[in-house]
Amino acid sequence: MKISRPNKSGKPGVKKHEVDLKVLPADVVFKGRLATKIKYDKTRKKLVFSGSMTEKEEQELNDLSQNKKYLNAIEELADKSSPKRTHIYAINKEMLLIAVRMALNPDGITTKDVKELIADLKGYITDEEKKKCLRTAERRIKAIKDIYKNGVQEIGEKGIDIRRKVIKSALSLYPPTEEEIQAIKAAIDIVKREGIPGLADALESIYERAYKSQKGIHEWATTAIDPLDQFIRIGLAMRPGPRVKVNNDVMNQLHKAIESSRIVTINYEPTWKENVETYDIKPYGFLFGSRHYLIADKVGYSGKAQWRLDYITKVTITDKEFSRPAGDAILEYAQRSFGSYQEKPFDVVWVFDQVAAPRAAEFIFHPTQKVRKLPDGKLEVKFAAGGLMEMAWHLNMWGEHVEVKKPDGFWKEYERRKQEGALP
Repeated sequence: MKISRPNKSGKPGVKKHEVDLKVLPADVVFKGRLATKIKYDKTRKKLVFSGSMTEKEEQELNDLSQNKKYLNAIEELADKSSPKRTHIYAINKEMLLIAVRMALNPDGITTKDVKELIADLKGYITDEEKKKCLRTAERRIKAIKDIYKNGVQEIGEKGIDIRRKVIKSALSLYPPTEEEIQAIKAAIDIVKREGIPGLADALESIYERAYKSQKGIHEWATTAIDPLDQFIRIGLAMRPGPRVKVNNDVMNQLHKAIESSRIVTINYEPTWKENVETYDIKPYGFLFGSRHYLIADKVGYSGKAQWRLDYITKVTITDKEFSRPAGDAILEYAQRSFGSYQEKPFDVVWVFDQVAAPRAAEFIFHPTQKVRKLPDGKLEVKFAAGGLMEMAWHLNMWGEHVEVKKPDGFWKEYERRKQEGALP
């Protein structure tokens, strides 16, 4: 039995664990019980933890900051202070490597091969040491068979020389393409805007693993890329209902050009014009709505413009590259409008009556909205955006239960535009 040495007070000492951390993030303040267990040594630039770190303590420490270097330091401290956790990690590492070997070797691997792999991981050199790994190898193989079940094929006669192979589809080892990874990223942005945080968190976890390792992506992300149709199939790009047809080849070509930051030449055929127009443009991204748009700059002109995707009949990718604008320019551009149609933003104030207020409170009408419950039970919604016609089409669904306080003359302007032939 190990007995910790007593300190000067005569009480048993507590083992301290430390890791390097050049700077403690400004938002990190250790309070209460945690302050008695973890300290930051500014002189030595060390983060020091006393005793064993529980999962609850690790989570509490992680919640203090999103700084990556700090989070990595906490994870390292947790590993150092918990021998059991380190042991579990080592087992998981062995299991993963064995499964990968079983999948990548076309002929599978034997129990002897697994024994040699475990011996290498443990640093065993002599035959006597390696013999100790046989029983461990048998346990790891059994565990893998339990996990992958029918995904493990056995080749040859029973015995130590039987070869086992994990089917690649069972282990999901096909690496996703760059286009597929970016499709996941786009899906995350859409899900967040649609207000589905749980799904967004799950997609972000998949994205991180796929981006870092290029492995382990789920089956739906290994299909041929079709950005618009793929999102629609999983219910993310748009709500059920009518939608304008878009050429898949056009979408795929534009997606490639956006990813490679290359200028494209497009054939543009609006329904009201007789001739096909040709433009050289710098594509930045898409806006999905009742109609779908490409956001792009026309070469030689400044300022972003919207191009209806159903009017683009041909896309040719050139070898000319362009520099993308800094920051999240597409999101900033999209937030200028209530829908997908762009016009100069204006101040918007809507008031929903007592009947509609509870339901309206469930909606995110615009990413920048400010919502306030009024003393009389009504609900006030404020934001700034363009898109008067799309606002009117939406507000018509609320009938007499909503009042437009701003802009002045909202409904008169709607009627005027409608008389001029404005259509969805």
